[in-house]
Amino acid sequence: MKTLIGRLVLPLICVLLGWGVYAFGGIGQGDELRCGDRVMTTSDTCEHVTNGATRTNDYYQEKAENERLSNLVKNAGLGIMGLSGLSILYVLAGSGVQAVRKRAPAQP
Repeated sequence: MKTLIGRLVLPLICVLLGWGVYAFGGIGQGDELRCGDRVMTTSDTCEHVTNGATRTNDYYQEKAENERLSNLVKNAGLGIMGLSGLSILYVLAGSGVQAVRKRAPAQP
């Protein structure tokens, strides 16, 4: 029993991590759309500088990009939780097989 709990600790921590990543993905889903530290209106633009290249998004492009990134983070969290859940099932199934092998009578 002690080894079973030891094998379940890491997958359970990963489930919690996945839940945290999923929750973090929903943080930017408020009513306000921000560009840096200012709240955007529908007539505003937002400039992004990456490796010296400047890209300008209008309000709707920025909103779509934020939603896409938020969904990406949420899906990553769901993936982490799903894989962790599968590993928990694998550990539990493996411990069940070991318990059956220990109880099985020896074959003559």
